[in-house]
Amino acid sequence: VSPDGRLLAEINWGSGDLQLIDLETGTGRDLTGQGYDAGGYAWTSAFSTDGRRLAVSWYRDRADSHELRVVTLDGTGSRVLIPAGDEHYYVDPIDWSAADDEILVAVRTPDRTWQLVLVSAADGARRIIRQLGWQTPGGGHDQAYPDADLSPDGRLVAYDYPPDGGGHKRDIFAVPVDGGEATVLVAGPGSDRLLGWLPDGSGILYYSDVGGTPSVWRLRVRAGRPAGRPELVRAGVHGLIPLGFTSRGYAYGVASASGRVHTAIVDPATGAVRDPPRPVDEPVWRRSLAADWSPDGSRLAYVSHDPFPDPVESLVIVSEGGKRELVIPLTPAVHSSNGTLRWVSPDRILLFGYEQGREGIHAIDLRNGTSERLDTPPTIGRGALKWFEAGPGGRTLYFVGDSRSGARGNELLAFDVATGELRVLGTARAIPNSIAVSADGAELAFLARAEAGEVELRVLSTATGASRAIHRGRLSAPLAWSADGSRLIVEMADGGGSALWSIGTSGGEPVRILAGCCDENDVRVDRSGRRLAFVAGADRGEVRLLSDY
Repeated sequence: VSPDGRLLAEINWGSGDLQLIDLETGTGRDLTGQGYDAGGYAWTSAFSTDGRRLAVSWYRDRADSHELRVVTLDGTGSRVLIPAGDEHYYVDPIDWSAADDEILVAVRTPDRTWQLVLVSAADGARRIIRQLGWQTPGGGHDQAYPDADLSPDGRLVAYDYPPDGGGHKRDIFAVPVDGGEATVLVAGPGSDRLLGWLPDGSGILYYSDVGGTPSVWRLRVRAGRPAGRPELVRAGVHGLIPLGFTSRGYAYGVASASGRVHTAIVDPATGAVRDPPRPVDEPVWRRSLAADWSPDGSRLAYVSHDPFPDPVESLVIVSEGGKRELVIPLTPAVHSSNGTLRWVSPDRILLFGYEQGREGIHAIDLRNGTSERLDTPPTIGRGALKWFEAGPGGRTLYFVGDSRSGARGNELLAFDVATGELRVLGTARAIPNSIAVSADGAELAFLARAEAGEVELRVLSTATGASRAIHRGRLSAPLAWSADGSRLIVEMADGGGSALWSIGTSGGEPVRILAGCCDENDVRVDRSGRRLAFVAGADRGEVRLLSDY
């Protein structure tokens, strides 16, 4: 948020550009006119102290890493301070010095550890302030949005971090910018998250669940050490997202809506809706990311994401009536990032996740809650792993990816988990998040880019690799098979919006079944063929101001 509290800088996921949103009018504008078409997209950003410039992390496709740019608010004068390259992946700007001559940046290095670095705004010269482990300073459970704060006098950097380096719980630390050991500012039984230095430099504002209720607290700090006891500022603030101090007060975000797993009962052959979509029972600030039915259809599994102050993802198992039967907190080392979830056997779920910053597919044992990372071929890229498909029993995994280094990433692959064999089923202009395997594992359906902007729905034999076209149009993920294998469920443009349609694998007219439900997220069909599970709803939030700190 800008220092005057008028503007919010955020990624425009439609264009890939950074957009500036006027918080008084709600209108937004793209900043640079660059984005996906220019081979990259904006990531994190930070306003300069005078509010005239932005430091922006920009992902570059060719380098597969981020560069650090500085740009004025009218989109001109863009300069690269740190180019994209092999020596880092993320370079996230998080604060500026009072004189706007240095930028505090979090850098993730090739070994997946993080550094807090001060970068010259003039020439990009760097000095490391703090070397950390694989978890981000500040930031969320997804390890991709770090946070920290320079004190107004520029002498200290405050940040929150797990005291043991690997747990969920976080304490707050301060470290001198000219070297020295970190001092603990806030520690205790709760999880404590830094919100920022008070504008006069007299202390910090922080967010904590100590006592069981997420609340905002203030702590006075003198000479880099606590000076007095914490003071409660505001109690009962759920799901707070820190944005920063402005001239009007402390700005923070809260969720007013979130994407959640829904279930519905639908007849794929006729489109009749027997039971309309209903969300799982979760509070508005808690997102649910991915879902699948048990092999016998009696239970539903999904991932629930709790944000600040203690960012935990949990695997939740509910009965047919919606009652929670089992909750397995995922370890801090593993988070799902809304990728694929497949319930492949009564006691085994496969889940895409990041483990200490490394992508992988994890097998979760429901009997004891343990997880094990599968040993997949290194040539398969991030996008392919995230959108894997699992055959019967999870014995074979399917991807749209690479069988060898330097491949173009559009091979249809089958990976035998037991033997490690990787087979190429075919090559096509396949869309990575749009593959689905039939219940018997005999056929793989996928979406492939066709001419004139259309997409083709195809079905391929997993034994022979022979494929056939089923339908062509304005199709997009998700894609799923009906339980009996006679129909495919896919999203298709529908007038001004989109809807789920079912298409017979032997021909016939498509049948419209649900309007505007899934927004390219996964859809799962239970063994009865009539119950669907999918993520629906958009994440929406409000920006609020806290002035009595």
